[in-house]
Amino acid sequence: MLSQVINNIGEASSSSDDNVCCNGCLCDRRAPPYFECVCVDTFDHCPASCNSCVCTRSNPPQCRCTDKTQGRCPVTECRS
Repeated sequence: MLSQVINNIGEASSSSDDNVCCNGCLCDRRAPPYFECVCVDTFDHCPASCNSCVCTRSNPPQCRCTDKTQGRCPVTECRS
């Protein structure tokens, strides 16, 4: 699988990013109280809230946010 790392720092976000949310947020609960969390969803672009993203070179691309944050998902979680 070919992939590339994309940094969103300094790039303009598109209006479609306003609706991006994460269904699959995983947090490592082995080291409380500062759990490291990551979104495991794939997107067709890098969400604006993501600083570092890995995308395949397929068409359409499949992108994953590689940010890790403490105690919360790096991409806004979807509401049920």
